[in-house]
Order: sequence, then structure tokens, then C-alpha cells
Amino acid sequence: MFSMLRNFISRHKRKFVITALIFSVGVTSLHYARRKLIEFQEKQAKEFIEKNRRIQHFESTERTCNQAVYNLYPNVVEVIAKLYDTNNILQELREKTLELSTNQKIELWDQLLIKSFTRLVTLIYSSTILVIHLRIQLNILAGFIFKEIDKSEKTISQEIQNRYLSLIQHFIKDGIRELALIIRNNTEGILKKYNFKQKLDLSELEQLFWSIQMAVNQALDNSNNNSLVKILLPSECDVADSVLIKNLLTETIDMLETDEIFNILTNHLGLGFSTATDEIAKFFSTTTSNNKDVTESSNKEFVNVTQVKIPLAKLVPIIDGLAPKTLVDSPFSINLINMLINSDKIKMLGANTYEVFCN
Repeated sequence: MFSMLRNFISRHKRKFVITALIFSVGVTSLHYARRKLIEFQEKQAKEFIEKNRRIQHFESTERTCNQAVYNLYPNVVEVIAKLYDTNNILQELREKTLELSTNQKIELWDQLLIKSFTRLVTLIYSSTILVIHLRIQLNILAGFIFKEIDKSEKTISQEIQNRYLSLIQHFIKDGIRELALIIRNNTEGILKKYNFKQKLDLSELEQLFWSIQMAVNQALDNSNNNSLVKILLPSECDVADSVLIKNLLTETIDMLETDEIFNILTNHLGLGFSTATDEIAKFFSTTTSNNKDVTESSNKEFVNVTQVKIPLAKLVPIIDGLAPKTLVDSPFSINLINMLINSDKIKMLGANTYEVFCN
């Protein structure tokens, strides 16, 4: 019997070897596949956790950014209001009308015109720049911080974070004044083409705003003097004692100097002026049908607001009232800042900035 078995194994030895080899390879492959599956699942889980942690960190940064805007915005409004305060001019025109000569009245109205337009334009520019800059700055910082979450030694200390974020104070204390001066010079040049008796409809008012915006943009987009960067940030020598802050500052400057940022700024400035025009349109619509400044179609019950013309002299007080002395004085300022904060393009800018610096 054993002889028969031995002969059987001898005859089929090769088959047994091949079968054993196949079985061995199969078992090895199974273990390999199982190990790879576990590694894949672990990698997927790690990526999922990493993605969720990144999303949560970014969303937290967005909330912080929005709150920072709301906290700083009243300071911006206050600085602009003090720079181009019109209260004294209005008081003099009201109380000394009979005492003033025609030339004095014209001079005061010229001052009121320039200051009112400059204050409104400066508010739109400052609000837009504030929101875009904080979105960039906070997401750059958040990206640096995210890369250090799992590190035992942190280079981005709380002191470094505070010092970097405090750079925005340069814009509020000095930058807005520089910006307002640029705006005033260009606004004054545009307004010289108009007189107080000239009647404007909404499309002509939009054209006036557009002319001012183009002139100011050209001044800010001068690549030789980097006006926008100078308005927003101090020079590198002021933070040279910290290599890390200097690096953060350099990254911020590099972003601010890109065409993409200037295009986003220009786009939202246009939206800001459109918001102002919409607010002013309410005053056009309240013009009565018997007003001489309305076209013939105004004799109908419905007045087409686009056909209403109002003398520039009557528009000045409206313009003056849009840019508030304090944040609560004008719904326009609240609408403006909310429009900027909720802009999808600015949110996308923040997300892209975060993504770049957290990888």
C-alpha cells in the first residue's frame, strides 16, 4: 500500500509541486492584497480626517475674518469722516447765507462738492480694500499655522500672530489718509468738468463715478510706486527684527501685487459704486411729477426714474449723506460691507489663498 502511494506521489510529484506553489502564491497574494487594502483604508481615513480638519480650520478662519472686518469697520468710517468733515461748511451755508457773497457761496459749495464725493469714494475704496486685504492676510497666516498643527515646536507663536495681524493698523492710521489724498486729487480733477446747475440722470451719475474710479485706479495701479502696497503695509525695515514676520509680509506683498487681486478689487469697487447709485436712485424716484427737472413723461402717474434729471447742487447733500459720520448713520455703509463680506469671489480668494499656504 505504501509502495503504491509512493509510486503515485512519484508519478504526480510535479503536479503536487505546482499545486503547492500555486497555493503558496495565492496565500501570499491574499495577505498582500489584505495588507494593501488596510493601507489604502488607513490612507483614505487619514486623508478624510485631514480634509475635515482643514475645512474646519478654514471655516474658523473665515468667521474670524468676518468678525475682524466688523470690528475694524467703525474705525475706518470714523477716520474717513474726520478727514473730510462737512459739518462746518453746511453750518456756515445755513446760518450765514445772507452774509455771504456769491463768490463765497460758490467757494463753499465747491468745497462741499469735493469733500462729499471724496468721502463717499474713499469709503467705497477703503471698505473694499479692508475686506480683501484681511481675507488675504488671515488666510496666509492660517495656512502657515495649519502646517504646524502636528509639530511639537511652533514657530508661529501668539506674539508673531498678533504682530502680523496688527499690520492692518498701518492702513487705518496712515494708509487711509494716503488713499484719501489720491482720491481727492483725482476726484477734484473730474468734478472740474461739471457745474452746480448741470442736471444729471442716473446713467450720467454712473458715468461720473466711473470716471473717478478709472482715474483713481490708474493712480493705484502705477507699478513704479506700488501705491496699493504702500497704503496697506509698512515697509519691510519696520519689521526687520523678525525674520518670520518679514516672510509673512513678503508673501502678502507678492499677493497684493498680482493682477488677480487688482482685478478683484476693481470688480468690487464697481459693485460698490453700483450700490451707491442704487441708494441715490431712491431720491430720484421721489421726485414729483410737477418737478421741472423731470422730462415730459413724468406727467403720467408712473415716473421712469432713468428719465429724471436732478441738478448737481441738489445731489450734493444726498452724496454727503451716504458716507456716514458714524457707522449707524447710514444704511448704505452696512449694505456695502455686507455685500463685500458675502461676495463669492472674495470668499473664493480666501479659499485659494488658504489652500496655497497650508500645503
